[in-house]
Amino acid sequence: MTVISEQFLSGRYSFLPIDTVLFGLHSIDKLSDEMDRLGIKAPLIITGNTISTKTQLINKVLNKLANQNCKIFSKVSERAPLAAVLEATKISIEMKADCILGIGGSTISDASRVITVLNAYDIDSETQFKKWFKEKMPLELLDTHGKSILKQIFVPTTLSAGELNYASGTFDPAKKRKLRFGNPRLAPTLIVYDPQFSTDTPPWLWLSSGVKALDHAIERLYSPDCNPITETSCIRAIELLTEFLPKTIDADHTLQDRAQCFLGAWLSMSGYPNGGLGLSHAIGHVLGVKHWIPHGYTSCITQPEVMEFNLPYSIHQQASIAIAMGCKKQNKSHEAIATEGHSRLRHFVRELQLPQRLSKVGIKSADLKSIACDTLHDAGTQHNIRPITNSDQVIQVLRNMF
Repeated sequence: MTVISEQFLSGRYSFLPIDTVLFGLHSIDKLSDEMDRLGIKAPLIITGNTISTKTQLINKVLNKLANQNCKIFSKVSERAPLAAVLEATKISIEMKADCILGIGGSTISDASRVITVLNAYDIDSETQFKKWFKEKMPLELLDTHGKSILKQIFVPTTLSAGELNYASGTFDPAKKRKLRFGNPRLAPTLIVYDPQFSTDTPPWLWLSSGVKALDHAIERLYSPDCNPITETSCIRAIELLTEFLPKTIDADHTLQDRAQCFLGAWLSMSGYPNGGLGLSHAIGHVLGVKHWIPHGYTSCITQPEVMEFNLPYSIHQQASIAIAMGCKKQNKSHEAIATEGHSRLRHFVRELQLPQRLSKVGIKSADLKSIACDTLHDAGTQHNIRPITNSDQVIQVLRNMF
């Protein structure tokens, strides 16, 4: 038999070191047993002010943790500001916490990972942090000389899927930028997807975070680094989210609908860190940090136009996306099917009544040039399937979004 090596699929796949994922209705009931199994005795619960003061979610968790000595920090606000994570870190050090239990969305998972790192280095002041951040590079991160790091547990309330990675960041208001770092050891030990914990999430946040999960799945599906595992999980994520997310708009929707959305969000990132993100996320990062636009909203605006921009370089993948969103083959070519993908996504976002234009979220035409220049420095631009070599390409995409 003649073997032509170029025709053989090959690559590398890394597993995210998550111990356990609990999912489905009443999965929160198993939290205490899991924490006992993990030997957790002193968790610091971190969350935001809204969840702490306007919902019963914290009490629901506390009622499950009779064997643990918990403390609560509820000052984590959007983008995980440095002052808040430093304050939480100080509490974690003083109480000798052995776990961070985050309840909320991607802001909470971001903050948790930062707190975990700073706790490992006994950093609880801005001066200490900035000296450490300047001196330490990502590849040296968590060289803690044998000191164990805090376990992390997340109970998500949104579909952003921020819990499913090991990248971390805290917002520095003085420089108006996110200070980012990451390490595989920052992956969570346990994630609990219980649909009951999403019912108090504001509809705009729930729905837009679902589009964010779609953004994850789409960009990773047509990433140059995509592999069969990532492809399979992302296609299923798109199917689940496009079927069940619209159902959650109706007042009479079920918790099962929400549970299916959580599965879609999980699958959208289940192959992380395999397969990178692209231009949609790169633009979204800039819009979020520099213009304070929620990341769910950015995905609603960016991804349809980025799909159209990337279409000539991802016809096969975008055909798969369109089919997952309900497009019928009907003897159509891949090209014909692929062209339906971005239009279906636009229609999907419109049906959810979420913003679709930059001009609708406060961006001015004069902002486009600086957004494009900043986007070029984001890693997502380098990982985009269509090569991006200059800001003019990005400006054109932004104009189409405007």
